[in-house]
Amino acid sequence: MAKSEADSRSVVGSQPLAQSGVNGMVEPHSDGAAPTSAEQWFARAHAHHTQQQYESAVAANQAALALCPDRAEIHSNLAGSLQALGQWQAGLTHADRAIALQPTLAEAHNIRGVILCALQRTAQAIASFDRACSLAPAVASNWHNLGRALSDCHAYQAALVCFRWLLQLQPDYPFARGAMLSCMQHLSQWDAEFFALREQVCQLARTGQPVCPPFAGLALCDDAALQLQMAQTWVRLEHPGGPRWSTSTSTSTSTKTPNGKIRLGYFSADFHAHATAHLMAGLIEQHQRTDFEVLLFSYGPRTADAMQARLRAASDAFIDLADLSDQQAAQQVRAQALDIAIDLKGHTQNNRLGLFALGVAPLQLHYLGYPGSLGAACIDYFIADRQVVPPALAPHFSEKLICLPGCYQVNDDQRARASSRQSRAELGLPDTGFVYCCFNNNYKITPEMFALWMRVLRSVPDSVLWLLQDHAQVAPALRQHALEQGVAPQRLVFALVLAQSEHLARIAAADLFLDTLPFNAHTNASDALWMGCPVLTCSGESMASRVAASLLRSLELDELVTRSLADYETLAIALAQQPERLQRLRQHLLRQREHAPLYQTRRFARQLELAYQQIHQRRLAGLAPESLQL
Repeated sequence: MAKSEADSRSVVGSQPLAQSGVNGMVEPHSDGAAPTSAEQWFARAHAHHTQQQYESAVAANQAALALCPDRAEIHSNLAGSLQALGQWQAGLTHADRAIALQPTLAEAHNIRGVILCALQRTAQAIASFDRACSLAPAVASNWHNLGRALSDCHAYQAALVCFRWLLQLQPDYPFARGAMLSCMQHLSQWDAEFFALREQVCQLARTGQPVCPPFAGLALCDDAALQLQMAQTWVRLEHPGGPRWSTSTSTSTSTKTPNGKIRLGYFSADFHAHATAHLMAGLIEQHQRTDFEVLLFSYGPRTADAMQARLRAASDAFIDLADLSDQQAAQQVRAQALDIAIDLKGHTQNNRLGLFALGVAPLQLHYLGYPGSLGAACIDYFIADRQVVPPALAPHFSEKLICLPGCYQVNDDQRARASSRQSRAELGLPDTGFVYCCFNNNYKITPEMFALWMRVLRSVPDSVLWLLQDHAQVAPALRQHALEQGVAPQRLVFALVLAQSEHLARIAAADLFLDTLPFNAHTNASDALWMGCPVLTCSGESMASRVAASLLRSLELDELVTRSLADYETLAIALAQQPERLQRLRQHLLRQREHAPLYQTRRFARQLELAYQQIHQRRLAGLAPESLQL
């Protein structure tokens, strides 16, 4: 899966970590008598684990170890129960002990990998999963976990092999088809197998079957109803927590904080040099401290970069939850007495939706990170606007909607206004000719979109298409597709991932940004527009396919928003042939940087704060969440 696509914090599969009946261990006496042997305690521990009674499972496993301290299987199962409780270091100790006692115990290697993923040590986890697969190649969950970890590391070809083997072992393994399809999208592997699998995944997902992770679905279909169904199916199976996922957590009866301020908590793994932070930093700084206290809860990397330092300075408290389990973190967050908790991740990599399932604030919101409904009743509100979620799409959100005026996407008006210091030649571009660009992640490029782009290139002589290369395999694949469609491969130019300032600077060398459908450019569209590069989009039927249109309309550039791919194609060609028109658009964008609402961070903050105040007052009045339009 893509770096923004992994769909839960660990790569544990849907199967139980522990397996009953291993090595001849037997169930406890049916008369309910207390266990008297290690085997009986072990069996009781497994029963507790299966019923998600993890603390009881830990106690039973510890009792078994007291009687049989050198039994590898007991250490392995104890590691699994500790992992389920989020006690990762203790779990890792017992997994390592199990492997030391019995190096060929596949389950211990698998559990060790799950724990290492939770600790964000994915490369080490891959080695553990690989060992589990070699020791127990018939166990489907081993291949599932290995495939997901490889995807997280952008090793999509190797991950694809894992998912293909997994589906041979167990064709109905939850979400495996969608994960395999996602790998093929990243690799631009558009063969007959891809098209057949894409059709199959959509058909099965419509019947509610667990075939596709929700993030993968955003690039798969332009169907808000189907995307909601995928999210709800994911939540039901990947977070089998019972009532806490099917009942709203907004039951607190707390009143105003002692100082009268509303306490906001923003939650993310991306409080560092990341696209989310580049958008959010100015908002954190602009929140009115006379009315609000702003806390940042981080569970991402501890970096020394300038962005994390800026966010630490801008917040009233920067609290690191990375080493805590959901239960431990929830306790720590509740002690902060938040009024409103805002999740910035949704169904993206390294999310902690489990925290929100446990309930960390009387009002829980989602904003910015995931462009679609989370399908989880523990999220009360979703922050959007009337362009990305018009009335026709509102029924496809499980949350109540907060619709902001203008564009929902915050922008930081303090970010750099970089100018390119490199010539076109230095960037690998031709000195003359028209430069189309798309810096979206490669998985957003569908075969249909690519075929359209190739028709555009054939219609505009001497033009090139400048694309992001987010992993090594994509350039050869797309150049081969270009060749097959009558376009010289060298007309595709690939740009490596760069730091934000360097990336902004190079955008100035492009003439027109070509957006993707069904998953638009989001932060990438903001970056291009900020640098004066016009963005051409096609507005679709889901939130993910309408973000660029919201950005453009907020900048009074409706002429770049098309409603069909045929119109999109016609306009892409026309703009290359009308240099005066294109120059007018560029000048308009540069002027808009000075006064457009999209780039007035303080104004945006006041609008968002008004929404926070209204939903907070509604709760204090004892009223249930309700949609709000500002």
